[in-house]
Amino acid sequence: MKFIPGIGSVVATSWAVAYTWALGEGACVYFGDLMAGKVPDPDAIQALMGDAFKQAKQDWRETQPDD
Repeated sequence: MKFIPGIGSVVATSWAVAYTWALGEGACVYFGDLMAGKVPDPDAIQALMGDAFKQAKQDWRETQPDD
């Protein structure tokens, strides 16, 4: 994606923002379960991260100015 100046950077940035957000959401659930004495459910965490990734990408795109 980085082969097109400007556009590649926007796509890479949106993915980085979204992945970082999703990873943080997953970590919160994982450590929250551990602190509550539960065994973390990998499938639930993976599903949450997928949803958070999609939402974070959409939120990031909405904050970008229209060119």
